[in-house]
Amino acid sequence: MSDNNFDGPFPPSFSNATSLQTISAGHNKFSGLIPLELGSLAQLKGLYLYRNKLTNVPGNRELSIITSFTNCQLLEEVDLSHNLLNDILSAFVGNLTTTLSKLDLSSNQIEGIPLSLANLTKLIALGLSSNKIKGVIPLNVGQMHSLQVLFLDNNVLEGPIPLSIYQLVRMYDFDIELNMLI
Repeated sequence: MSDNNFDGPFPPSFSNATSLQTISAGHNKFSGLIPLELGSLAQLKGLYLYRNKLTNVPGNRELSIITSFTNCQLLEEVDLSHNLLNDILSAFVGNLTTTLSKLDLSSNQIEGIPLSLANLTKLIALGLSSNKIKGVIPLNVGQMHSLQVLFLDNNVLEGPIPLSIYQLVRMYDFDIELNMLI
């Protein structure tokens, strides 16, 4: 379904396809909320809804769609980059499956990173570039021992780089440019 001109809300009826393993609907014109019902897809391994106009629940201070995916125990990759997701990344992100290896939320309007993100110890690639993330890089980022790629560039991060980042011995791509780090 990627690279088409689909528009309007993303159909929640996809959640009826209980054996669905991959949803690849990136680079379309879907708008509105990402259906929370997608979190009921127990076999889901990949969710690719990048480059759309998707949003989260208005007035909710946390990115609630992440919470719905805690039931997807086989989930390996999530790419929701280049959408209109805003507010604070939910603390429930740390409860996502231990099989999650890639999480890309770049080019949205996310404002904060919870400490629970470090619970994703199997995560290999994390993209949070070009958001509105404020504050410091979480001190416990070094607990993400599998991390190889970390993009935090083009945000509003400040303060020092935490020493724990040097514990990420597998990391080969680390981008923090265009912040206010010291």
